[in-house]
Amino acid sequence: MKKIMLILLFLLLLTTILSCDMGLEVVNITLGDFPRNIVYYINDSDYFTLYGTTFITEIRDGRVFEDDIYSSSARRLTITNNIDFTTPGVYEVTIRWALNDYLVGRIPIQIIERDMERRTEG
Repeated sequence: MKKIMLILLFLLLLTTILSCDMGLEVVNITLGDFPRNIVYYINDSDYFTLYGTTFITEIRDGRVFEDDIYSSSARRLTITNNIDFTTPGVYEVTIRWALNDYLVGRIPIQIIERDMERRTEG
């Protein structure tokens, strides 16, 4: 019976060690690439996408990973914004590391009127 208890205790300890949260090992996290699209037309959409955005995570042991914002690693990120698709202007998307509210980066998103594009071309 002692052997079984010792084996169970060992397995419990091993499971605990192997399931440690990677968030405790993160040294730095920053934005890599910005999204493909940061300019939207007024009233054309009511949402934005961050496709193309990457973030870079540096781990305590020196390893560095670059992941897509929509990867499973990004589930630890919190993304907030103040975008109003009915009013022209520059708005901000804020990305934070959810475990400690660390600021990863800010991305500007611009909402423009459709005829504004024609005025700047001429």
